[in-house]
Amino acid sequence: MKPGLFFDRDGTIIEHVDFLRDPNMIHFLPGAIPALRAAREAGLALVMISNQSGIGRGLVTIDELNRVNSVLENRLAEGGVVMDSNLFSPDAPGPSFTRKPSPYLVFCAAREIKIDLKRSFFVGDREVDLQCGWNAGLRASILVKTGFGAALAADPRIADGPALIANDFSAAVALVLQNLGDDVGGVPGGPGNELICGAS
Repeated sequence: MKPGLFFDRDGTIIEHVDFLRDPNMIHFLPGAIPALRAAREAGLALVMISNQSGIGRGLVTIDELNRVNSVLENRLAEGGVVMDSNLFSPDAPGPSFTRKPSPYLVFCAAREIKIDLKRSFFVGDREVDLQCGWNAGLRASILVKTGFGAALAADPRIADGPALIANDFSAAVALVLQNLGDDVGGVPGGPGNELICGAS
């Protein structure tokens, strides 16, 4: 079984756009594609997991989301990156067994791809991303200070908590690669497991 890199989409690897439905609005954040390529070359499974509540709210159709994801995956492929899985929850906010912070989609990917969850990481810009990683029993959850992450990183609950913090996705992946063989904590309540990482 291999370690996995689970990651959010909007505000994490691409610029955040509310209810993204136009592929022309896809703009990768600086360094995101090379970072994904480095993670793939290091042997990590790449799994994107996102909440796409625009579908449940009636603001985005499945066809529109599929077009966005198809263009995104083609752009990644042009940069030498192929994801192992691209999973999303279409549910609107409210009770849901698929929406993050539920670990359901993490478990689905782990079962299909044979990922070792205890050696895996979740990277995202929202608290639900961090919680999803913790709920799945991953090695660590990493908050990026892009998208909504900068404001969240200033929240004492997060700044003084178990999440690792990185300036951006590239820095988060560098942190993952540096710590694949180390005990980096990342479980709520664990001691000494906050690590600030600058942009690489």
